[in-house]
Amino acid sequence: MMPLFKAIPENAIYPVLVMVGVLMFSELSHINFKDTATAVATFLIVIMMPLTFSITNGLAFGLISYLIIKLIKKEFQDINFGIVFLTFVSLIVFIVQ
Repeated sequence: MMPLFKAIPENAIYPVLVMVGVLMFSELSHINFKDTATAVATFLIVIMMPLTFSITNGLAFGLISYLIIKLIKKEFQDINFGIVFLTFVSLIVFIVQ
């Protein structure tokens, strides 16, 4: 299977990446920006992805900021175990790096 992927020239990948970016940005119109935590987290995700050259780091910054803002606003009903776990893992990764 790998020779099939190696046969694709590297320049053919870039238009696909541009289309993925366009599709990602088109989803921003569906986000509820009236919630402060969601708005800040979304902004950090969108800004940090190109600044850190990493989708993973952008998502991690968004998760961390979302949890911190929800805790500050005392909106504990919006926090579930999945958010806490992913934020904890993200923080550990940033500390270890």
